[in-house]
Amino acid sequence: MKGLWIRLVTIIITACLLIPIPVVSAENDAVSITMSCVGSPYAGGEIALRVTVRKPVSALAGIEFVLSYDPDSVTPTVTKSTEDGGEMDVLIKTAPKGWEQMSYHSEGYYHFRFAMPDTGDEYLDADGELVLEIPFAVDKAGEFLFEIADSDVIAIAASDLTPMTGKGASLSVVAASEAQKLAIGISSGEIAYEGSLYYLKLDATNLGDENGIIGLEFDLFYDKSSFAPTVTDNKSEQMNSFMKSMPKDSWEQMCSLDADKGCYTIRLAALHAESLTECESLVSGSRLTLSIPFRVIASEGSIADFYVDASSVIALNGNNKIVSGSGSAISVSIEKATESMIPEHLGYEIKGNYLLNVSELTEVAEFLAPLSSYRLTDSDGNMVMGGYVCTGYVLTDGETALTVIVRGDGDRSGTVDTYDYVLARRVYFATFSPSPEQLLALALTNGTSVTTYDYILIRRHFFGTVDLNKV
Repeated sequence: MKGLWIRLVTIIITACLLIPIPVVSAENDAVSITMSCVGSPYAGGEIALRVTVRKPVSALAGIEFVLSYDPDSVTPTVTKSTEDGGEMDVLIKTAPKGWEQMSYHSEGYYHFRFAMPDTGDEYLDADGELVLEIPFAVDKAGEFLFEIADSDVIAIAASDLTPMTGKGASLSVVAASEAQKLAIGISSGEIAYEGSLYYLKLDATNLGDENGIIGLEFDLFYDKSSFAPTVTDNKSEQMNSFMKSMPKDSWEQMCSLDADKGCYTIRLAALHAESLTECESLVSGSRLTLSIPFRVIASEGSIADFYVDASSVIALNGNNKIVSGSGSAISVSIEKATESMIPEHLGYEIKGNYLLNVSELTEVAEFLAPLSSYRLTDSDGNMVMGGYVCTGYVLTDGETALTVIVRGDGDRSGTVDTYDYVLARRVYFATFSPSPEQLLALALTNGTSVTTYDYILIRRHFFGTVDLNKV
């Protein structure tokens, strides 16, 4: 049986839906919701719809919203729930401690209801979030819509159980047909903080072209009012930094940016596409990965979209035949800049979601000693227990995450050595395009470009005439 508190919250939510009682609307609504698609949508495949509720304007004791979908295009695989929890509990990926769901499903709709327990004070507040991942089978190709209408969002204030309005969301998804062999997926595990760098991850997946894909092209659109690209031209092949995982690490890019449209045109090809024996094709079922940096220019509370226009997605397979593909979209909520509990006396600087001014040859144990509530992981998420702290490591306390930048460590080794001097020289003379982390490590003066002063410092450090960490 549900507790008395949960029953009370449920009755209030139900009354808001059935009885025309006034609903209090807070500034910009009480809470906002974002949605994104997890997985590559194609007919006969599966996707998961990720729904995130976070950053309410005041602590909440409960929330309800209705998610609509096109039953002719997708079929949900989790539809049952009982009074004691049931199957829909598996949809909850993150929730305040002890929260319970009283959700149910009807054709074309999910009615999601959540409430805090009748013991304790586990509210949904600015530090928490409610995340659902709802699996769907994709029944046919084409465009379909997921929507949570503003009028179907009701939040219950923890202070006095006042019902408040909320901001819904919509997400358009385009599924590939059986003839479409390429899917472009958009995702990001990062939070977009005011004024910080934000990395958008894109995966291009070969859905089943047995001839292998040797070239592809698509248009990526971004919200110009919320995000500004940090790599704006392709001189000296700066956009090579976008490529994170390629077949045999040997593809090349011919990308471009149209800042007026807010659009990157991404063009990629296997290095030996002209050769049937040496070509590094994207084989069936495999994917290549891009990571594109943007500067967040919108303020907290803004929600912006990235999307790949499905009509722009084309590819060339190993038989030199053109194949089509599907696009995708993601909505991103902007949050206030990270506030960290890093002690000031350690001398580090926090800029957006980066931790700067870490010295080379810093032992991991020494680094973590004054940071007992934090853990350190590498770029793949593996916990780091020993060795030197390296550029690109992530320091997290479970709520906030800071990417570590070691001063002068452009090659991510934890030391400033021959390779860093060579990198700094190549960046300084514009013959190498660094990643954002490498640039922050080498651009000692302003964090945006390697100046003459930076180059001289690293050069003198390399030859042993100056200690970079004491300048």
